[in-house]
Parts: sequence; structure tokens; C-alpha cells
Amino acid sequence: MQARQIGLTKTYNLVHDPVCRDADIVDLRQMRAALDAAILACYGWDDLDPGHDFHANARGQMRFGMAPDVQRVVVQRLLDLNLAVATGRV
Repeated sequence: MQARQIGLTKTYNLVHDPVCRDADIVDLRQMRAALDAAILACYGWDDLDPGHDFHANARGQMRFGMAPDVQRVVVQRLLDLNLAVATGRV
């Protein structure tokens, strides 16, 4: 961000831009994918393939991240885990 003299929003706009292949932006995408994989592993959810790539969101915008179907699975598992903790099952 300092080298480009831009803020976080403009940096993430580049991360989400499939046309941008600048090395530093590609590195950010790889770091995000690695972080997501590490978090999934912490939960023991190694069975999920995050499917990192460019995917359209609900507004039709292209965004880099986990595949939408995997995002839904993660949210459901987090909700289930939250309920289990709240009801004392964990």
C-alpha cells in the first residue's frame, strides 16, 4: 500500500480485479488463500476445498475468495458450532 500510495479499499479492489496480475497483488491473494486454509484446519475442516478463485457475488461483482458453495458450508458449520457451544454440547 505504501509503495502504491493507496489505501486498503483500493488495494482490495486490485485483489478482486481478475485483470490485475501484479506480483504484490498475486501475493496478497495467495496469502489470503493460505490464511483461509489455516483457519479451516484449526477447525478440523480439512475436508473442505476452499476453491479460491474469482467468483461472482450476489450483486454480480467478481470477488477473489472461497467458492460460494464452500462459503455457505462454512457459515452453516459455524452456526452449528455456535449452537452446540450455547447449548453445552461442546
